[in-house]
Amino acid sequence: MTFFCWSITLTLIQQVYAGDYSTPERYAGERTAFGLQSTGCNASVFAQAPEDHSLFLGRQMITKDGENTCDGRGWKIVLDRLDWTTKTFEIVHPVITPPVEIEGGRRLLNAYDPDIVEFRGEYWLTFECVGDGIPGTSTCLVSVDKQSMTVEPKDIYVAIEGDEVSPGHQYTAADPKFLVFEQHLYLYWTAINIVDKKWMSLSTRGTELISDDLPRPHLWARGKGRATPALDPGANVQVWPDADVFSLREINGAIYVTAGAATGSCLTPSIEADGCFSLQISKSLEPLGLDAFAKQVADPNLLPTTSQEYARFIVEPNGGLAILGTFLPHSSNWFKQRPIPQGVTAFPISVEALFGK
Repeated sequence: MTFFCWSITLTLIQQVYAGDYSTPERYAGERTAFGLQSTGCNASVFAQAPEDHSLFLGRQMITKDGENTCDGRGWKIVLDRLDWTTKTFEIVHPVITPPVEIEGGRRLLNAYDPDIVEFRGEYWLTFECVGDGIPGTSTCLVSVDKQSMTVEPKDIYVAIEGDEVSPGHQYTAADPKFLVFEQHLYLYWTAINIVDKKWMSLSTRGTELISDDLPRPHLWARGKGRATPALDPGANVQVWPDADVFSLREINGAIYVTAGAATGSCLTPSIEADGCFSLQISKSLEPLGLDAFAKQVADPNLLPTTSQEYARFIVEPNGGLAILGTFLPHSSNWFKQRPIPQGVTAFPISVEALFGK
């Protein structure tokens, strides 16, 4: 989904590459947050490569050659490199540049909001996809060459379809993200309920992926062997209502999840309702339990209130865990209670401090 996207002591005494701090922060990122320079207009989504922590897959607006403006014709996926010293992203090379023909005679016109994972020795890329023959807003998958970090466009396929449940009523399979948990691979997406082109609500749904073991394997929802709808109780489950999940990570046998709160009229980060798309982090032992990610949520007083999108777990050069996302300007005093710098921003995070060991 393309958006333009206090009195509690938090014992986050951490030593991070940006500096040493001798007193605790009241909330994560209060003094350790730092800005990064992205590669262009709304290039606000970054999926860290599994083995090289300086490489990221990101979205990039397609513009005229040599131009870096907000006047583009669509979205592509690029490989970025982050210079951790200068805190600057630069484009290494394009990965998917629409329009391209993909599997099934479909024509991909837009590719954005990627995530990447290593599973059983292979890299897999998922991303939000739109185009001719692609139902609504869907989720696409493709294997990635580990050495060149490139893909074959003809191998791209639709795995989760945007679902039109009735005329004028649809669900999206937006902003997909992976999780490897206990040697199983899971896929999640944001199911936006749209009626007559109006966003009504959103939730995050998920499924386990299984290989069909063909000569050129595909990953499908368990038991299906084909693309499935975004809303399909027989193939996927709602894991977090009223939340847009951005990343998931297994740490010490538990699942940690980042998300933006999206209750009531709050459906995009641009809305200035109290708490709208402020960072949430949850913990779960269930990858596919009904509303499993909503059951144990970190105390919001330990996290920034600044509205955000695509806040994801990453690993810093020193091996520490951090959050990287895009934090948005809002005038409401609510969002200014526990602020961090606006723009593409990162800060170290301790899940032990949030949830206890």
